[in-house]
Amino acid sequence: MFYRVLHNGQKTQREWLAYSQSTGRAYCIPCKVFSKSNSKSSLCTTGFNDWHNVSATFASHERASDHSRCVVAFASRIHAIGGRVDSSLVAQIQEETRYWRSVLKRIIASVKFLASRGLAFRGENETFGSQHNGNFLGALEFLAEFDDFLSAHIQKHGNRGSGHTSYLSSTTCNEIIDLVAQKVLETILLELHQAKYYSITVDSTPDVMCHMLIN
Repeated sequence: MFYRVLHNGQKTQREWLAYSQSTGRAYCIPCKVFSKSNSKSSLCTTGFNDWHNVSATFASHERASDHSRCVVAFASRIHAIGGRVDSSLVAQIQEETRYWRSVLKRIIASVKFLASRGLAFRGENETFGSQHNGNFLGALEFLAEFDDFLSAHIQKHGNRGSGHTSYLSSTTCNEIIDLVAQKVLETILLELHQAKYYSITVDSTPDVMCHMLIN
């Protein structure tokens, strides 16, 4: 129901379609909200549940001029933040999203740098300003000297302790390492499946191997 197959075989999602579990019916959201005509289509009014005629009904509804007008109006209203009742809330959410994404970009870059060189992450403590806080926090402190955004974030959220969202803790660091490791493993396995031939290199300690052979 939620996908339409075009004449060239391409599948496109019917973004206008919604299904209500409480009523057991399907609705056209743009037409439900913006339709000005006295449409007799159940998609625009009480909801559609004639499942034996889904294909024909949906195809006919998508070709209707009123449906096209409602879809355009719906899309315009979504992208015009100022026209929404909750515009201030939406703007706030978007700003917070941009902020935390910027934080994560810096955190992930530090994790990738240390992990790719096999360096230790943690030190004796997790305190910003300490000389014994490890390479991870030390790398962030180094970046903060040249990055006003990260410097302000550390001043505001650093050393706040557990229970405070900052993305600066060892927990977040470990999660990112696990995600990176999983991605690396997936990439290696994908290359193995795609390759016709591959080799395996085994590293060993020669003196130990010789000692075992002599014994």
